[in-house]
Amino acid sequence: MNEISIASLTGTWRVVRSEIPDPYNREHEFFHFSPDGAFAWEYPFLEQKKRVFRFLYEVTETGIRFTSLSGKSPRDLPVRFDEGLLVITGPHGYSSWLQRIPAAERPPYLSEFYEPSHPEPAA
Repeated sequence: MNEISIASLTGTWRVVRSEIPDPYNREHEFFHFSPDGAFAWEYPFLEQKKRVFRFLYEVTETGIRFTSLSGKSPRDLPVRFDEGLLVITGPHGYSSWLQRIPAAERPPYLSEFYEPSHPEPAA
């Protein structure tokens, strides 16, 4: 699976590796891609009221375009697959490698969760 599509993105993802320097904690950030183009960026351990940030997303030739819920303020981010992991490079230039979370491993502290729209490949 190397082609980016809504079907290949659908699901909830956790960061398993990142180039973002400390004090970044990769275990505190989750990405939720819905099959209908909604995206939620969740930080369940933030010590503030707002922990989920919502956007719209669409697939582009080079990755993903995120926009506000009103469709404004587009931000294009390079995205690719690397050995089954989703690699996103943020506007800061650092990349993070994401792994889809299987439904059986859904963390209870997440307020969002999307299962993949296609079966996971056998290991």
